[in-house]
Amino acid sequence: AIQRRVVAALWAAWENGTPDMVERTVLEEAESDSANLRMLFRDSGAWGTLIQRSSLHGGPVGCYRLVER
Repeated sequence: AIQRRVVAALWAAWENGTPDMVERTVLEEAESDSANLRMLFRDSGAWGTLIQRSSLHGGPVGCYRLVER
């Protein structure tokens, strides 16, 4: 359920035209107690494929975004 809320928050940001979200903000919007997104998605195929660091795409450091495949 928390992973779903993370993806929903990132999707909403993408739809708003501001795809890069600060990690802490994403976790807060998803109501997660996790220390970071990496741990939250450690057993998910979405990590590194659907969800990536924004800096890999020229975005700001410390942010994450959904990636089109």
